[in-house]
Amino acid sequence: MLYIANLAIFAQEAAQAPWRSNIEAIKNICEIGGILVGGLWTYLNYFRGRIYKSRLEPTVTCRAEMGATCCCLVVFMQVKCAGSAQVFIDRHGTGLMLYGQLPRAGNVSEPKEVRWAQTFSAVNIFPNHVWVEAGEVISEQVMIELPNPPAHAYKVRVKLNSGEYSWTTITTVNVDHDLTKESNNGNGQPVPNGPQ
Repeated sequence: MLYIANLAIFAQEAAQAPWRSNIEAIKNICEIGGILVGGLWTYLNYFRGRIYKSRLEPTVTCRAEMGATCCCLVVFMQVKCAGSAQVFIDRHGTGLMLYGQLPRAGNVSEPKEVRWAQTFSAVNIFPNHVWVEAGEVISEQVMIELPNPPAHAYKVRVKLNSGEYSWTTITTVNVDHDLTKESNNGNGQPVPNGPQ
């Protein structure tokens, strides 16, 4: 009797076992598929977008120098291609824009933001470069003759265009400070020539 009861239980479990194992197999397949789809989605949205997207990192520094007959602005530009794909430089819209400081009327009694001229001078930059290779760093230095007398300060804006993307970096230079530092190092002695 006990044998028949065990046999009945075994038969009942055997009848349910294919359904249970089939459902568990389908569940495992769905979990594995979900993990694979999630991993692929992460790759496409994060890694591929970060690595293969066109990315440039421009920097700009500048200083004012007094020549024998004029004042000049020396601008050093550097661009690094941070992505894994080369980036073509579009000549249209790529350049250096120079904005002069507008003078304030009367004495300024409290700190205020400097106002810049709406018009600017434009300079062509990187004329010998059609593209920037992945991981490549390109640089260029230009000297711009300033009007006489120059503005007290200038805003230098470097913009690079590549199709639908553009990158911009901005810096400012205090011409009065740079020229004073160049002619006098603070001890009444001229500053020696050479890099500073």
